[in-house]
Amino acid sequence: MNERFDLFISYSHDDFEAVAPLIGRLREGGFSLWIDEEQIGGGDPLLKGMVEGIRKSDHLIAALSQSYLESKWATFESAVNQTMDPDNRKRRLIPVVVKPCKIPEEYRWLYCPDLTGVKDWEAEYSKVIKNVGKIKEYRGKGDYQSSLESHEQNSLVAYMILVFIAFPGFVFYMCDPASYLIRTIIFLIVPGSALVLPLLFLRPKVGTRYQRSIFKWCERNSYRLLFLTIALLIGAMVFAVTLRMYPIFFGVYFRTPLEEMPQAATVVLLITMLATAILHLPTAGSLRIQSMWISIRRKTEDGRTLSAMLLVVILLALPVPIDFLFYVTTPRVSFTESREVIEGVIHVEQKSELSPSLNAYTLNEAHIHFLCPQAIVVKEFYVPFQTNSSKGFSIVTSSIGTVRTTLDKDQKVIGLNVSVRPFPEFQSEIVIHYHSELDLSRVLMVSGWNKQQFRWDDILIRDFQNGTRVYRRTLTLTNISKYQVQIDGPFWIYIPSDRFEITLEKEYSDASSLYSQSRQTYYLPSTTISSDGYVRIIITYVQG
Repeated sequence: MNERFDLFISYSHDDFEAVAPLIGRLREGGFSLWIDEEQIGGGDPLLKGMVEGIRKSDHLIAALSQSYLESKWATFESAVNQTMDPDNRKRRLIPVVVKPCKIPEEYRWLYCPDLTGVKDWEAEYSKVIKNVGKIKEYRGKGDYQSSLESHEQNSLVAYMILVFIAFPGFVFYMCDPASYLIRTIIFLIVPGSALVLPLLFLRPKVGTRYQRSIFKWCERNSYRLLFLTIALLIGAMVFAVTLRMYPIFFGVYFRTPLEEMPQAATVVLLITMLATAILHLPTAGSLRIQSMWISIRRKTEDGRTLSAMLLVVILLALPVPIDFLFYVTTPRVSFTESREVIEGVIHVEQKSELSPSLNAYTLNEAHIHFLCPQAIVVKEFYVPFQTNSSKGFSIVTSSIGTVRTTLDKDQKVIGLNVSVRPFPEFQSEIVIHYHSELDLSRVLMVSGWNKQQFRWDDILIRDFQNGTRVYRRTLTLTNISKYQVQIDGPFWIYIPSDRFEITLEKEYSDASSLYSQSRQTYYLPSTTISSDGYVRIIITYVQG
């Protein structure tokens, strides 16, 4: 066969992992390679096959390493090549250092590109191929190259579209996830622009020269973008965790798009991984994939990449939980002021018609003041606010936005959900009217009813021989507070006999009379008792 090869790869089999990236890049560039494992079959004479391979190749790359210099086969290949070009005027011998080693005397008079990673790999690689048949540097007129450029163009366009979707979309989603207008811009206009921009560069005769440089630049830096995206995800997770600490310091529980940052960063990472895979598809192969993995591992082991990732994480975690970011983006409770017994009246109501047990409560007013910056990231937040009564709760005014209450299982208020309106005032407030239950013993002194035994303290005033008895029941409600007490609704009184006499006494009260609902059921209508005033109901009844 008269097949010609651009390069004969002379290497030690112990160094395959170090040589694989170089082989992958050379094949990616369209060079034809002679490699012993691919060209020599079972039963072929080794010496003859190697000599023919060297003669059919324009150049020989010697992959220098300690194991290569100690290999007899590698020394033989280099010697055969040297007989064809003793002074290396044709640049047949290209020594390349793939692992650190001491350069022997016979190679010191030649420049040896260093591909160990100590120097810039791409710059050294360009020196490897500089003299490899300049007229065939990339086999520009071959069908393979035309096909490769076509695939590179398609993958480059797809890569740029995905990147343009991912990162601007992430930023705008964090700013306002509910804005359909912005979503339309991100997912329609930006991809369209990303599609047109590469095509402007890739027009025939104008952009062909730039196509490969753009493709190579994106390919070389795609790993850095991938590492940056991973760092973004780690930083977003740290940021989301520290968001949970904000309520501990400022007493405001909130809902914000920033809580969804880890999910959004995960989507960006997946899109970036897909874009990176598409970008490398045109030159993908077993050796290429292996060289990609080795390159990623080498860069990961490099402290610069890890340092950059750590720096990004620290910068993202800096604003929280200290009042640094939220001072300019989050409404904060400035202070709360409360005013009790706003009507100057304590309300009392009867628990049950069968007993004079009472509940006392007051109507109070609370003013919750907020500091609201203009650039608000938080759209909805929660403010703890507890009451001990299930009676009416009302929002009088709210200059910050819409307020909804959160209730517990006993229908008592435990907090406020605030939806911030656009551009609230810097100093906003919520005015609330709410009820609080009081200890009845500090409001009214109730005599005539035994609360512990849940019975009346009736007094026997007369006992006849025929078994008839006369009792007196006295119920006194005395206001011992400094406020006016109002008995809300009817106060019911049940009489255990149909033979009775009932009287009403009062002082500093507007109670006028008792009303009958049935023969043995009376009630006292809504009544007020001033401080130190009382209402006394005396019932004399006969039993037997």
